[in-house]
Amino acid sequence: MDEHERTIKAAQQVDLRIGFYVHFVVFLLVCAGLVVVNWLTTPEIWWAQWPLLGWGIGVLGHALCAFGGGPNFITRWRLRKIRELTHPEAAAARSSRGSGAGKTIATLVLGILIGCAAGGGYMYTLLLDARENARTLQASRDELDKSLKDEEARLKQVTSEKSSLVRTVKETKDQVGQLQSLKQAAEQALQKARDELGEAQSAREAAERALAETKKGTSQ
Repeated sequence: MDEHERTIKAAQQVDLRIGFYVHFVVFLLVCAGLVVVNWLTTPEIWWAQWPLLGWGIGVLGHALCAFGGGPNFITRWRLRKIRELTHPEAAAARSSRGSGAGKTIATLVLGILIGCAAGGGYMYTLLLDARENARTLQASRDELDKSLKDEEARLKQVTSEKSSLVRTVKETKDQVGQLQSLKQAAEQALQKARDELGEAQSAREAAERALAETKKGTSQ
């Protein structure tokens, strides 16, 4: 291999690495965008890691190819393409044989794209359902919080009414106690008055007997 061929090969390797670097920068930017979209739209469900994981495998394969660590079939494919570009007459003869393989690969890629689109649509439907369920749960939670607040307010009101009733009952008991004390005092005063009245009647009767005896002695 002369100096010109080595220069061409080095230039191709540099182009491959530049392509990988561009691919990697785009990958990082899209990753950041997906994470931001996921955080802003559906923060309750994280789905951004799945496309990042799939694309990351592709970035890893690109890195292996760009830095010379790719699989053998990729290396053989590169060499075959270099020969086809350097010998176009041989490439025309092989193109007819490779058309069948190309159609197979194209069909396979198309099937993969359709499968990815279908899977993406299904995941989008699941995300919408999950988001709707999350909104329903949030509404139920808000309603439950409101009910709890109402119950707490009612409990405070009942507690206040209970405290007021306890105070009223206590005041009533105090008044009943005072009335009982007054009743006892009145009964004692009444009993005393009765005793005094009995003594007065006894004294009156004694006075009447003495008066009667006096009148009787005078008449004799």
